[in-house]
Amino acid sequence: MEIGLAIGGSAVAIAEALDHKGGDGLLVTLDPFQPTVFQNVGLKELERLDLSHRVKFLPAHAEYFLCESSKAGRRFDFIFIDGCHPIGNKMTSTFFADRCLSPGGILAFHDAFMLSTMACVEYLVRERGYEPIRLRPDSSFKRWARTIKHAVGRGRWYYAYRIAPCTHRSLVALLKTHCRKIGQDALSAREWS
Repeated sequence: MEIGLAIGGSAVAIAEALDHKGGDGLLVTLDPFQPTVFQNVGLKELERLDLSHRVKFLPAHAEYFLCESSKAGRRFDFIFIDGCHPIGNKMTSTFFADRCLSPGGILAFHDAFMLSTMACVEYLVRERGYEPIRLRPDSSFKRWARTIKHAVGRGRWYYAYRIAPCTHRSLVALLKTHCRKIGQDALSAREWS
């Protein structure tokens, strides 16, 4: 699943990987702005490259679709979040993406160093037990520069030392391991009274 089709760059890469692998793999991609803002450029690119058969496009908002998918018990093996960037939208999408991701699945983000993405990644790693996947570095120098920039410049020490070294350019990927149950550390209503 992909949140944010836009001009189709990541959808093309995912659809080509599915095509190369064979089988009946399908990418579900969401983008309510594809027909209006992007003039269907992403869809046209998939069609031009003969990859439309690997993609199911839905002009839906991610937070609503994922909420409904969670209720319906739909599961995905891979979810790529590159849609709306305000913290509310991204955190809502992340919360429900976690519920829709199969155990052992991968949740990936573009814009790894936006504050909204950093908050979502920290939530998944610290509270949900996800493990960062160490991606191939674009360069050792850039990897260390990013770590220092986010530790010293932004005061994001945890993210700088735990997450930044695992990124590739502005991509971050997380593996859903044995995730903790939501609210497992919270006191029950009976314990509050």
